[in-house]
Amino acid sequence: MPSKTSFFNKTTFRKDLTRFFPLWGLYALCLLLGLVLIMDEREKFWIANNFAQLPRTMAVINLFYALAAAAVLFGDLYNTRMCYGLHALPLSRRSWFVSHILSGLCFSLIPTAIMAVVALPMLAGTPMENGWQLSPYWFLISNLQYLFFFSLAAFCVQCAGNWLGMAAVYGLLNFGSYIIYILVNFLFTPLLPGVITPSDTANRFCPVLMLSERYLETEQVRTLDSKGMEQITGGSFTMGDAWGYLLAAAAVSLVLLIGAYLLYRRRKLERAGDFLAIRQLAPVLAVAMALAGAAAFQVVSVSFGIATSWNSDSKYQMQLFFSFACMAICWFAGQMLLSRSTQVFRLRQWAGLAVLTVVIGAALGMTKLDVLGIADWVPQPEDVQSVTYSFSAGDTLEDEEGIADMIQLHNLCLKEKLTYEQVNRERQKFYEEHPTEEYPYDYLDVDLAYSLKNGHTAKRRYYLPMDAEGSEIIKHYSGTIGAIFDNCYSMQDIHTSQDLLAYVQKPQRIIFDGHEVEEEYLTAENLERLLQAIIADSEAGTLSQISTFHPFQEMVAEDGTMYTAGLFWLDVSLSDEKNFYLNFFMDSENILAWGESVGISENMLMNYYYG
Repeated sequence: MPSKTSFFNKTTFRKDLTRFFPLWGLYALCLLLGLVLIMDEREKFWIANNFAQLPRTMAVINLFYALAAAAVLFGDLYNTRMCYGLHALPLSRRSWFVSHILSGLCFSLIPTAIMAVVALPMLAGTPMENGWQLSPYWFLISNLQYLFFFSLAAFCVQCAGNWLGMAAVYGLLNFGSYIIYILVNFLFTPLLPGVITPSDTANRFCPVLMLSERYLETEQVRTLDSKGMEQITGGSFTMGDAWGYLLAAAAVSLVLLIGAYLLYRRRKLERAGDFLAIRQLAPVLAVAMALAGAAAFQVVSVSFGIATSWNSDSKYQMQLFFSFACMAICWFAGQMLLSRSTQVFRLRQWAGLAVLTVVIGAALGMTKLDVLGIADWVPQPEDVQSVTYSFSAGDTLEDEEGIADMIQLHNLCLKEKLTYEQVNRERQKFYEEHPTEEYPYDYLDVDLAYSLKNGHTAKRRYYLPMDAEGSEIIKHYSGTIGAIFDNCYSMQDIHTSQDLLAYVQKPQRIIFDGHEVEEEYLTAENLERLLQAIIADSEAGTLSQISTFHPFQEMVAEDGTMYTAGLFWLDVSLSDEKNFYLNFFMDSENILAWGESVGISENMLMNYYYG
C-alpha cells in the first residue's frame, strides 16, 4: 500500500528545532543582551527612542543570521554521504523542503517573540505615547526582513553545491549592484569629464541597504522643570518611508521560495560537494567573480590610500592595469572552485578571459569616444523638475529662472571641460617650475544635480576658472539666502527672506567674529535688524560664501608680521536646537554696520587675531 505523502513532517520540524537550538538560542540571548544595552535609566524616553531605531540594525543582523540558518538546515545537500542517506528515507522532497523552511522561520519567530514580550512592559513604562506598540512593530519588521534574507539564502542553497558556493552566490545577489556601480564609477566615469555616477540605482538593488532605512520616526516633547532646565517629558512616533520596500521584499520572498522549491525538486544529488549545483550558472558566476575581484581592488586602493600615492598622470592607467590583473586572478580562482581542480590554465579558460577582457575593453573604448553623447548632454529646461547646486554653498531651485541659470552655467562649464585631474596636474606643474611662488590661478567647484520629470537624476561636477564667464552666476547663487543657510543643519528649511524672518525672537547668544555681543543687545528687535542686514547684503551680492569673490586687506601685526584680513564669521544661537553660522566679508556693509551699532567696529574685527 503506498505511503501517505504530506507537505509537512512533524519529526523533521521538531528535530530541526532541537538539533539547531544552539543557533537560535544564542540569537535570542544576543537580542536580550542588546535590549539591556539600549536601556537608559536617566532618560526613559531614550529606551523607546533607541528601540525604534533597532529595525535598521536588524537588517544587517538578519543578512548574516538568515544565511547561517539556511546553511545549517540544508547542510545535508553539501555532504555526499549525508545527502544520499537522508534522501533514501521514505520522505518526499516537498515535505523535506517545507519542514526545513518552516523550522527556519521559527529560528527568527521564537527569539524575536521572546524579545518583544520582554520589551513590552519596559516600553510601556516610557513617556513615549503608545510606546508599547514599538514592540509588535519591531517584531513584524524584523521577521519580514528575516523572511526576505532567509528566502534568498534558501534559493542560493539550491544553486550551490557547497557552503562556499552558497556564500558566493548569496553575496553576489546581495551586493551585485554595488559591484557594478564601483566598476562604472572608477573605470568608466573618469572617461566622461564632468559626469558623476549616481548611486541611487545601486542603492535600490542592494537589499540590506534599503532595508536599513527608517521605519519609525520619533519626536520629543520637552518642558521646563522648576529650575528652568529642559526635560524630555514625552514623545511620539510615526511611520517612516521604508515600509514600501519592506513589503515589496516580502512579496519577492514568496517568489524566491517557490523558485527554491522548484530547483530542489529537480536537484541532482550527485552535485553535493561541487561549487555549483546548476552547471548552467558556471559561466555567469565565473564572470561575476572576476568582476567582483576588479571591484574589490578599487575598494582596497581607496580604503588604504594606494591610489593617492600614484602620479596623477598615470593614476587611471595604474587603476586600469591592476583592475584587469585582479580580474584575471579571480577568473582563474573561480575556475578552480568550479572545477575543483588547480589544472585550469588551459586554452579554454584563457579564451574565456580574453573574451571578457575584449568586451570590457570595447566598452571602455566606446565610453572614451562617448558614442552616446553622455559627457556633452545638457537637459532641456522643460524636462527639469528641480536642480540642486553646490559651490561651497548650495540650494535647490525649482523656479524657471533658477533652472535656466543653472543650465546656462552647465553650458559654460562644457566650454572649459576642466576636470579635477587637469586642475591638479596644472597646479603640480606650476609648483615644480616655481617652487617659491604662490599659484596665481583659482578655480570654482561646480556641482549640479538635476531631478528630471521622468523620475531620473543626473549629476555633473566641473571646475571653472575664477575669471570665466559663468563666475557671475556662481557669485550670485552662492550668496542667496537658501545657499547661506544650506550648511546650517538645524535651519535648512530657510530658502527665502520670509523664511529667515520667521525666526525673529530673542537670541540666546550672538558671537561676532570672536566678539560676544553684550546681553543688552540680545533682543528680538536687534536680531530682526541683523537678519535684515543679512538679507540686504545677500541681495547686494556681497555675501557669497566663496571668499575669492571678496576683497581682502594686507595688514601689519604689532610684531611686524604681514597678514591678510577681511574674512569674518557670525555665530547666532536662537535656542538649544536652532543656531546658524555664516561668513561675511569686508564688503558686507550692512552686517558690518549692524556690528557697529552693537559696539563692534570693523577695526576691532580686522585686528582681532593680530592686534
